[in-house]
Amino acid sequence: MRQWTRRLLTIVFVAIFLGGGALLAQEKMILVNINTADEAALVTLEGIGKTRAQAIILHRQTHGPFTSVEDVKGVSGIGEKVFDTIKSKITVGNGQQ
Repeated sequence: MRQWTRRLLTIVFVAIFLGGGALLAQEKMILVNINTADEAALVTLEGIGKTRAQAIILHRQTHGPFTSVEDVKGVSGIGEKVFDTIKSKITVGNGQQ
């Protein structure tokens, strides 16, 4: 009985440890600031290639900084589908994700 209890405790400990690691990885996800990112940083986002990255940079140079992440949908070539893919990975740098 004692050996079974040790095994159970080991399994529980491993599950908590691995689960906690996954949570930490999510908390430490690095966001791309669409107001300051260069082309190289922007293309790391899924669905953003060189052309869309350049469009983001041109848009912020022409219209000023983005005030919310939703503003990126005003960039040519970034519709709802692309936005849904990147919205959790971008920030505008004012504490808003």
